[in-house]
Amino acid sequence: MKSIYANARMAVAFLEVHDLEPRGETFEIAYDITANPTTDFARAIAEEIDAGVRLTPEILAKLHTRFDRAHRATDVATRERSVERRASRLNTLTSDAQDITRTLGHDVTALAKQADNWPSTEDLVVRLSDAERDLSELRAEFAKLRDDVVATPGGEEDLDHDSLTRLLNRNGGGPALDKLASEGPFILVMFGIDTLDPINARYGRAVGDNILNALATTLRQTFASSDVIRWSGNRFIVATADLSFAAARLVAEDVLSSFSARRFKLRGTGEWIGIVTASAGIAMGAPGAIDATLELARHNMQTALENGGNAAES
Repeated sequence: MKSIYANARMAVAFLEVHDLEPRGETFEIAYDITANPTTDFARAIAEEIDAGVRLTPEILAKLHTRFDRAHRATDVATRERSVERRASRLNTLTSDAQDITRTLGHDVTALAKQADNWPSTEDLVVRLSDAERDLSELRAEFAKLRDDVVATPGGEEDLDHDSLTRLLNRNGGGPALDKLASEGPFILVMFGIDTLDPINARYGRAVGDNILNALATTLRQTFASSDVIRWSGNRFIVATADLSFAAARLVAEDVLSSFSARRFKLRGTGEWIGIVTASAGIAMGAPGAIDATLELARHNMQTALENGGNAAES
C-alpha cells in the first residue's frame, strides 16, 4: 500500500512541476510515467522534457494516444499469430484423425482379402483398441484446444500450460509443487520416455511429439485428481499427498505397463515403430524440500533407464 501512495505523490509532484492539474486522465498518465519509467511511453515523455518542452495536457494526450495505438497494434499482431498457431494445430489434429481412420480401413481391407490368414479375434480387438485409443486422444486434444480458445478469447499466450501437451508447464506447475511441499510429506514421481532422442532422429520430431502426447494422456487419465506437469522436454512430474509410497509405485508401474503396450505406428503408412517404453523415478518429499525431492526423483528415473528402462525406481 505504501508504494501506491508513494507513486501517487510522485505523480502529483511531476504534474506540479509542469503546472498541470492532478485529475482525470492527466493524473493517470502521470502516475503511469512515474510508476513505470522504463516504458517506451515514459522514455518519450522524458525526451520531450529533456528537449526543454513544457508539458501540456494536449502533448500528454497526443503522446499517450500514439503509444496506446502502437501497443494495441502489437497486441493484435500477437493475437493473430496465436490464432494462426491454433488453426495450424487444429488442421494437424484433423489430418491425424483422418490418417488413423484411413489406416484402420486399410488394415481391415487387407485382412478381408486374406481370408485364409484371418487373424484371431484377440488380434483384431487389439487393432481396433489401438485405433480407438488414438482417436480418443485426438478428441481430448480437440476439446483442450477448443477450451483454450474459449478461455483466451483474444488468443493471448497461456504462460502456465505446455503448448504441445496442454499440461501445466514449469511456470504453472511450480507454484502447485511449492504449495504441496509446504503442507506436509508428499510423493513425487518423474516420468520420461526411454528412447525419445533416437525416435526423433529416425522418424522426425512430429512422431516424437505424438509419443510425448500419448504419455501425457496416459498420465492425465491415471492421475486425474493430481497436477501433471511437463517439467521439461522429456520429463513429466506428478506430485501427490494422496498416495502412500507403495501405492505410488504400483500406479507408476501400471502407467509404464500401459504405455509399453501401445503399438505406435506412423500415421499414413501404418509402419510400426516398435515398442516404446518409459521409466519413472519415485521420491518421498518432506515439507520445504522440493528441490532435493526433484533431484532424487530425477536420479531414480535415470537409474531405471540405465538399468534397461521400462521400470520404476525408488
